[in-house]
Amino acid sequence: MRGIRRYKQVGVQSASNGQVLVMLMRGSVLRLEDAAEDMADDRKAAVASLQKVRAVYGELLASLDATETPELGSQLRRLYTWAIRELASAERTGDVEKINAVKGVTQTLLEAWEGAVG
Repeated sequence: MRGIRRYKQVGVQSASNGQVLVMLMRGSVLRLEDAAEDMADDRKAAVASLQKVRAVYGELLASLDATETPELGSQLRRLYTWAIRELASAERTGDVEKINAVKGVTQTLLEAWEGAVG
């Protein structure tokens, strides 16, 4: 297992910012799928997955720099904040529809970043 972790670590360390963002979004989509599936049977696992995705959106929000494109920055800030709120609500209520809504947005963002990064 150490070899796999080391390989992944080197991959992230040598990736561009855009590539890291794509990796984070891919992982977030997978975690949201897991959370939606686990919510009925393993709430603790579902909440752990949701917290990881909330952390990703929190980092995106904290690192957002809207100086070059203020309108886009404002829109992303609202979107990231919405995702964080929806995931927090889903953690409390077990609402799979909210998880799936965030997953849809995350998938769209992932596709956009994949297109931008190439």
